[in-house]
Amino acid sequence: MDHNRLILRRQKEIAEKISLLLKKEGEGSAFSKMTITRVKLSGSMETCKVYYLLLDNENLAKKVLASGKVIWLQGRLGQLLGYKKSPHLEFIFDKGYEHALKIDQILQNLNPNFPLAAATEKPTTPAKPKEVFEEK
Repeated sequence: MDHNRLILRRQKEIAEKISLLLKKEGEGSAFSKMTITRVKLSGSMETCKVYYLLLDNENLAKKVLASGKVIWLQGRLGQLLGYKKSPHLEFIFDKGYEHALKIDQILQNLNPNFPLAAATEKPTTPAKPKEVFEEK
């Protein structure tokens, strides 16, 4: 299997397993409120950057992650994946959502009459296709 494909497949596997662990075994803690946005595995597959989002409180997530729970999570992940060696996990707060909100606010300030796309757009039903052939 191509090395890049293997990394992509393992990234997907790791993201799914970490999300499962956070939801299942982190009930009642900040872990259960975390959302994994993406996972980036190094080429050597020894380190893994896990980007997460916590809408409630970024500082709370940092405290939970600094309390030794990452080591526990890494051990459980290794058991679930069944790899010879599980990658070292590095959790990074994903600021992409905050940036998107700031951009929306800037655009709203530039033109107050223009509604925000995310807040006001309603999904529309597609128009029916016109008949190509007309009977004569």
